[in-house]
Amino acid sequence: MEIGAMKVKKIFLWLILLLSLFSDIRLAVSDVNKNKSNEIGGKPTNMTGSFSVINNKININKQNIKKNSLDINNINTNYNEIDIILNDKISENNSSIKNIYYRLSEASKKIGSMQTEISDSMQTEITKNIESTNKRNETIDQNATDIRINRDNIILHKKMLSDHVDNSGQYKSDIEQINKTLNNLNQTLNKLNQTSGMGSDSLDRFWVLIAALLVFFMQAGFKTFKSGMVRKVHSANVAIKNVLDWIIVSLVYFLVGFGFMYGDSLNGLLGTNLFVPTFAVMQETKNSIDGQFLGLEFFLFQLAFAAIAATIVTGAMSERIALIPYLFLTVFIGAIIYPVFGHWAWGGNYLLNDQGWLYALGFRDFAGSTVVHSIGAWVALAGIIVIGARNGRYDKHGNLNRKDFIPSDLGYSTLGVFILWFGWWGFNGGSQLKYDENIATIIINTNLAGAAAGITAFFHALLKSRDNSDIFRKLLGGILGGLVAISASCNSVSAWEALLIGGVAGLVFNYSYDFLIFKLKLDDPVGAVAIHGFCGVWGTMCVAFFGDLEANFFFQNSEILFSEHSLLGFLGDANIRIKQAVVQLIGIVTAFTFSFFLSFLFFKLIRKIPGIGLRVLPSDEKNGILLGISN
Repeated sequence: MEIGAMKVKKIFLWLILLLSLFSDIRLAVSDVNKNKSNEIGGKPTNMTGSFSVINNKININKQNIKKNSLDINNINTNYNEIDIILNDKISENNSSIKNIYYRLSEASKKIGSMQTEISDSMQTEITKNIESTNKRNETIDQNATDIRINRDNIILHKKMLSDHVDNSGQYKSDIEQINKTLNNLNQTLNKLNQTSGMGSDSLDRFWVLIAALLVFFMQAGFKTFKSGMVRKVHSANVAIKNVLDWIIVSLVYFLVGFGFMYGDSLNGLLGTNLFVPTFAVMQETKNSIDGQFLGLEFFLFQLAFAAIAATIVTGAMSERIALIPYLFLTVFIGAIIYPVFGHWAWGGNYLLNDQGWLYALGFRDFAGSTVVHSIGAWVALAGIIVIGARNGRYDKHGNLNRKDFIPSDLGYSTLGVFILWFGWWGFNGGSQLKYDENIATIIINTNLAGAAAGITAFFHALLKSRDNSDIFRKLLGGILGGLVAISASCNSVSAWEALLIGGVAGLVFNYSYDFLIFKLKLDDPVGAVAIHGFCGVWGTMCVAFFGDLEANFFFQNSEILFSEHSLLGFLGDANIRIKQAVVQLIGIVTAFTFSFFLSFLFFKLIRKIPGIGLRVLPSDEKNGILLGISN
């Protein structure tokens, strides 16, 4: 458009020049005519002057024409220069346009590539989520299958028990309890079939709830195991104490125990809130592990644990402890002993960054080899020392009387072991506090340890026992000892290590059982101290011996213990397993010192309180006790 305008302008200038020239010529002709007219009119003129004027004007016009010609040349020159500049600019613009178009093409290609990558990435992620969901559903289906199998086993054992029961109806209550448990399992199966659509937090909470039910079911296992191990006349008394254990612990742990154990920590020593943990209280509390909400399911799970710690004492002191002091003892365990030590070792398991002092040192006990089992065992040990052996258990020379202390029904105890074994899957598996890929590994390790302990204890007893009647006792006790031992490290060891831990636990039980019965003359009808105490110690140390310390970061390099100027500063450069072993040993010694000596003082004091006492009358001990009145 600019080039066209320049051409019009050029034509216009030429027209002006021609018009100007034409105008000057007309003026000259007009002057000549004028002169002629004047001359004709009789007026004299100066012809020379007139031509001179004309020549001057012609010269002026020539100069103007030359000037206009120069202007036109300058305009042409400028036009050419402008034309060149415009062409250069057009070329540059064309190049820029081509460059921009190229960049847009490249950007378009990159955007397309990115869209493809994003689409592929999203598709991959969606595929992974679908696969994860399918695996989770497969795991749920497998768990449902396992529960069905165990349910069928329970039905089989119920039938065997029914065949075994005589017309007296002695075990009618046990059959009713098993029927109720079967109904609970059937309800659990229905819920499992509906968990595929649950969110992660809901599934975690549901698994902890199922685990709590399994641990609660262990109460039936303990009752069955202990009732078969004691003399027949005391079977009902042991069963009643088992029921009372659950009733009392349910109350005191709800009122104060849970708060002492999991409330906000007072310098790592004691919890200070979360007493009476209702739904409203739990909702207002920032209770989470790794970000997931736990809620009241966690309380139920821990309540079942607290009851296990208390019921261990029932068997060890059976046939001779009176009812009233036993009730006080259960309150003492559920409200003080178990929650306080539990806070030291597990306090941070509910409120994040709220660790007890033992946990802060690096002490680790995944599912309670020490926190639950050894605590109960050391209370039982203090009790059997203070209360003494059953009348007639040892003669005046200290020899063991076997004839008059025959277990009422070892077959019945075997059913108890199966129930406990089944419940232990929830005991250890639920301690993960979430449902993930580690659950199956934990349960498999638990199962392998129990099996390895049983086979080791059986063959060792077969070769070494002084009396054949001990072989069956040690087989059953060895299985339980293996299950206790693996509880501390079932989440951090391999299957082969679980077999080793369980195999050694079978020997630990056999030797400690003989040591307590024959050397120390401590009368423990069910072997509770050997099972839960000594095997618990072995299992807790296995965290340091076999646990995956790097993956789980069990050991925390505490400056309190291993700094240059501390008591254990010489271990500052030691192997991590040696340090962890030291920390585990500190936890074990602390558990023994706290629970044993505090319980020992409790038994000594309560024995002297008039009207309460500790031991039943000799006649009740001989003939059997239902309630038991202190002598």
